[in-house]
Order: sequence, then structure tokens, then C-alpha cells
Amino acid sequence: MENIARIDRQDMFSLIRNFSKQCLTARDIAVKADLPSPGARFKNIVMCGMGGSGIGGEIFSHLFADSLDIPVFVNRAYTLPKFVSKDSLVVISSYSGKTEETVSALRALQKIRPYVLCVTSNGEVEEIAREKNYVLIKVPGGQPPRASLGYLFVPVLFALARLGIVEDQQAAFDESIELLNSISDELSHLDENKNEALHLANRLSDRTAIIYGSVEPNAALPTRWRNQISENAKALAFANLIPEMNHNEIVGWSASTAILDKTFVIFLEDDNNSQRIKTRIEATKEILLNNNVPFSELFAKGRSRLCRTFSLLYYADFVSFYMAVLNDVDPSPVANIDFLKGRLSAAYAE
Repeated sequence: MENIARIDRQDMFSLIRNFSKQCLTARDIAVKADLPSPGARFKNIVMCGMGGSGIGGEIFSHLFADSLDIPVFVNRAYTLPKFVSKDSLVVISSYSGKTEETVSALRALQKIRPYVLCVTSNGEVEEIAREKNYVLIKVPGGQPPRASLGYLFVPVLFALARLGIVEDQQAAFDESIELLNSISDELSHLDENKNEALHLANRLSDRTAIIYGSVEPNAALPTRWRNQISENAKALAFANLIPEMNHNEIVGWSASTAILDKTFVIFLEDDNNSQRIKTRIEATKEILLNNNVPFSELFAKGRSRLCRTFSLLYYADFVSFYMAVLNDVDPSPVANIDFLKGRLSAAYAE
């Protein structure tokens, strides 16, 4: 691990360690943003975004699923669902402002005329927002979208609280910042005996990660873990939720399957889970033990739901970073995404 600087040439480590500062900056931007009154009650919320820019919408939708009295729909497509109307709140999230699927959805809104909130650092999203007089929350640019969750999620959280859609989040946010700082200090030490993320990364070094969370308290957690491992560590990872995986995928954990020798399961758990979910998790672990599949457990920390969600999200950043370093891979470049974008550009130019 002494070669971190040699491997991490674009200093992803600093971006991860300073996540709480990013969140504080994002909060300050959001509370100062000009948010005109919608003039009427929203009938639904649509969150548009892809990849690192889109995960914030998914986190929000699950975080408040049982407290909102209007539906939240996460849109990861070029088009918009037919139900979007002038009574909708549409959140456009694109860190670069160039995400083609999200820009396409944004352009489709011009005839519908809903209340539109754009979060971006630049690009076409900013241009369209200014041209059409949409609400624009501009955040600092210049880093990978996956390392910009604070800039993309926190402004939406505080903006929607200001609009009266969710209750005030300041106390939960303050608790989250305090815990993020504590986790950052703990997981920045390069002693595996004192660093749970580094220890877990070592256990994953020659295995494929399977991440299991639950519908309680935030179903977006396994997706975020899978995405961070894929992009930072350049390694395949797979994710699913309990109870859904108990009805299908659980059957695949069989001793007759040779691939089990190369897998490692991570359970993202919360003491506040219902007893039914806890029982399902324990039964799933028993099946893994019976088939000699190694696994690890990570438990949410904190009092508020926001803090407990952030605590498990943050571990994914450190674990995926240490996996990259242990595999001698620079965590920042995403060559396959760049290749795909190049092919798309060439196809459009023809």
C-alpha cells in the first residue's frame, strides 16, 4: 500500500477522504439557490440521471419511500414516462451536463412544461436550464461523477426540503457529516488490522463481489456498491435485494456450481430492519455457510435514516479504492466508458 501515489495518479483518494467537505459545499449551494414557488402541489417526482449522476435519485427515492404521499420515479432512459405532466417535479441530474440520455429527456420536457430542477456543473444541461429559465443548481466540476455524489444528491435533498416535499434534513445532515468525518479518519489508515475497508478489499482481491442489501432501509445501497467496484476497481460485481433474491437467486448458491469458489458476499445490514428481513438474512447466510461461501457483514451506523444510509455508502468508496490499489489499477480512468462514447460519437457522425 506504500505505492498509493504511484497507482492513484489522479488522486481519487483525496476525493474520497474529503467527501464530507463536498457535502457541506453542496448544502451551502442548495440553501442559496433560487427556488420559485411551484404554485401548485406536485402529483409526482421524476428523477432523471445515469450512472454516478443518477444514483442520487435512486437513493432519494428509497430514503423517503415510506414518508412521501406522491410517487417518485427514477428515469434512466432517453425518453420520459407518459405520466409526466405540468404537475410533475422533474429533477435533471448530470454532473458533466453532457449525459446524452439525460439531455434527451430534458429536451423532451419543453413541450410538457413541468417544474424542472437541474443539478449540473456545466454542458448542455446548464445551457438549456438558463435558456428555458429552469431552476439551476450549479455545482463545482472537474472530477468523476461517481466521486461527486455529495454535489449531486445533497442539493436535491435540501431543495426538496425547501419546497416542502420532505421534512427539514438539517439535523440528520449534521449527524451524517460527523459520522463521515469519523469514518474517513478510520478508513484512511493503511493498517489492515485497524481498517475494515482495507481488510475487506484484501478478501475480495481474487474473488467476485456479490452485494446483498434489503428493501429496508435503502434499496439503492447494493447498486452503489456494485457501481463503485466496477468503476474504481475495474472488477465485476453483482447486487441484489432481500427478499427478492430469496425467491430466485438463492437457488443458485449450490455446491455443484464451481463459480462459488471465486465469489465473496457482502451483506449490507441495518439493526432497524424488520424481524422478517433479519430472519431472511440469517437464513441466507446459513445457506452460504453450508456451501463454503465466504461473506462479510457491514452494519449501518447512526440514528437518522440519512446517516445510516450514508455510513454504508461511504464504505463502498474506500473498499473499491483499496481493491484498485491492491490490483495495481488506477481507480480514476474508465477506458471502457470512453471507448463506448467514442463509438457512439462516430456512429452519430456517419
